[in-house]
Amino acid sequence: MLRIAATLVLLYGCVVFMNGLLYLSWSGDTSELIRMLVRVFGTVLVAYGLWSSARWGWWFGIFFSGILALAGIAGLVALFATDILDSRPYPTIDIVVFVISIFLLCGAFVCLLTGPARAEVRKCNNPPP
Repeated sequence: MLRIAATLVLLYGCVVFMNGLLYLSWSGDTSELIRMLVRVFGTVLVAYGLWSSARWGWWFGIFFSGILALAGIAGLVALFATDILDSRPYPTIDIVVFVISIFLLCGAFVCLLTGPARAEVRKCNNPPP
């Protein structure tokens, strides 16, 4: 289960990267580039921790996927509650990115909360004497 969660987190990082490149291509604004790279680095770090069954990776995975999924849901609600989409050149792509991101992060969060994932983390961090 940890490897499934790690894969979902990495896929989220790919979505963030591709969306960042798309934004950069149509706007030419490089101010968001650093934020995108930090998020991609964070996804790689969390995925590495999950892939290696590290306890810190599990905790970061729970925090990372939970907080960003909630932020994505709030962002999606804000898109529909305001007229932000009217000023965007590709509103459909924005909605699809939000939905895919929420799906991937919620999937990772649920995978990390399952019993097998928690048992795997406990087993790897507490080897028998």
